[in-house]
Amino acid sequence: WLYTRILSQGVEILQRLHLYQEAVEQLQELLAQEDYCVDSRGQWWERLALNLHQHLKDTEKAVASLRKGLLDPFLRPGHRLGLSQRVQRMKDTQACRKFKHLLELPLFSVDDVTHVTIKGKLCPQTGMGKSMFILESQMEGAEPLTVVCSVEELALAHYKQQGFDQGIHGEGSTFTTLYGLLMWDILFLDGIPDVFRNSYQAFPLDLHTSSFYKNRQSAIEARLQSVHNASTETLQKWVGEVWAAQEGKASVLISWDRFSSLQQAQSLVCCLG
Repeated sequence: WLYTRILSQGVEILQRLHLYQEAVEQLQELLAQEDYCVDSRGQWWERLALNLHQHLKDTEKAVASLRKGLLDPFLRPGHRLGLSQRVQRMKDTQACRKFKHLLELPLFSVDDVTHVTIKGKLCPQTGMGKSMFILESQMEGAEPLTVVCSVEELALAHYKQQGFDQGIHGEGSTFTTLYGLLMWDILFLDGIPDVFRNSYQAFPLDLHTSSFYKNRQSAIEARLQSVHNASTETLQKWVGEVWAAQEGKASVLISWDRFSSLQQAQSLVCCLG
């Protein structure tokens, strides 16, 4: 495993030195084995296709690598989507037209989401930096107040005007925290070999790999079904029990300060449908 990681990092060095042919050869060596670092295979396939297509201008080999990559059984969904998007982009290029029949593959896609456009007045600024906006804040019974805010605060203000009186700017941590609360016992499930090596770990060693789901598939599916069937009162009870028993304990999925209170977490979990 260690030597495989070293070779993988070596690819990055070769690319920075513009030694793309050597990088391609090293990527091919990494992909020729299926025993170590299999969760990195998607990244390797993407880099191989990119180097062949854009840097070495070998379109035929780039197409062949994409075909092999999309058929790789170890490919994770995110990387499968990345390869699929690269295939779609290559189909539209002049250089790939004669290989278009080779790119007719079952591609991975995701449904589009609902788009909401929120308009705001950009605050003038000089130089680089985060964009700030000017927001007119109207408090009942008070004079209008003009404030400078971030784009996230602008979005929260927009939804507050729509009647949503609570909002959280937490990026992905809001949902990973809810997941961690609802899946705490499964996250720290006993009986899975070599995922806990000491009592101070904040997560199992297979968490960020595809093995996490495979090792707990029946337990995860059963819990998801229970969550799907649960009433709002039951969901609130589950979150409250885990919060009371585990609050403050280290877990890589949970940010205990993400919610202002247990009640806020319980109210959110009940409105996710």
